[in-house]
Amino acid sequence: MSGRLPWVAATVVIVIAAGLGAWALSQPTQTTTQIPPSTTPSTGAWGQAANVSISGTAGASYVTLTTTAFARTGDNIGIENVYLIKNSPAAWENNFDPGLAAYSADILATFTDNNQTQNVNYETPFKIVISGFMYAPDNMAYATTENAYGVITSTGEFTANENTLSLPERQYIFDNDNYGSTAGYIRFNIISDNAGSGWSIRAGQSVNLTELSVWGWK
Repeated sequence: MSGRLPWVAATVVIVIAAGLGAWALSQPTQTTTQIPPSTTPSTGAWGQAANVSISGTAGASYVTLTTTAFARTGDNIGIENVYLIKNSPAAWENNFDPGLAAYSADILATFTDNNQTQNVNYETPFKIVISGFMYAPDNMAYATTENAYGVITSTGEFTANENTLSLPERQYIFDNDNYGSTAGYIRFNIISDNAGSGWSIRAGQSVNLTELSVWGWK
């Protein structure tokens, strides 16, 4: 996107070593279209709003994942939650609202805070979803989709590489207040699903989610 401000970033690092689990997450019944870009300031700088680390341990039939750090700057959240969602035929829109529980059965795992442990089955295709919450002027200059982007990368069992600065179609706004203003917020999802096939972990294998971040231009 041209003329974007520097980004405020929220970074998540997840280490997964094979295991089984069922996560609690919620999804929307609503259908929300991606909000088109708006004019942004020509100057600014990127900064970090949150940081998450998750370590994994291989089990007999599943990977056990535990958050070791989920840092936020006060109420300026940056990242609300990180989800692993079943990659079966979608019963929900990509821009689901995590506050709605209509499709909770599709949620394999949810990370919302420190010291949370979840198990995820081997050979279970899933999407990786970051739920971002960014404020203007705290995290971004303007409460617009082009003033925020997300990154999802991994190494090990599979290699994810999503960057919604270059792939804006992988970013969806599901809630906002005073959109386009210097005093508002946007809530949005960043999605990585292996081009629709989903990610999975073979028995005994592991993966590191090396970066799960959201960035704001400010």
